[in-house]
Amino acid sequence: MPLSLAATRSIHGFVRANLINAHYGMGLMSEGVPDGVTDLDMETAAMTQTFAAGRQALHELGHDDDQEDLIITLHDQYHMMRGVDGMPEVFMHLVLNRGAADLAEARQILAEIGQSISADLGR
Repeated sequence: MPLSLAATRSIHGFVRANLINAHYGMGLMSEGVPDGVTDLDMETAAMTQTFAAGRQALHELGHDDDQEDLIITLHDQYHMMRGVDGMPEVFMHLVLNRGAADLAEARQILAEIGQSISADLGR
């Protein structure tokens, strides 16, 4: 099966999703449409910094476990970031409409997509 974020569209409250290479701060693929306000390159760079800061903070606090996901709550949106299994330099960024979102569903589907991407790339 080719790499895809299409399954993210089934998540309640879906707005858009991106697969990001954190090492380069670069989007690898996306699903959904920007909202007209968002500059995807700027969003990708900002989420890369945020995801890396979360990992660094946990490391500095002495946690040796990997960060599964990071959720930013805004008034009308959730921004969820989740690493891809076995690929520390790659993570997914999902934007959800807060009023319609189901975070448990989103976490489960992103975990499944991450496993699929990892398997497709032979990791």
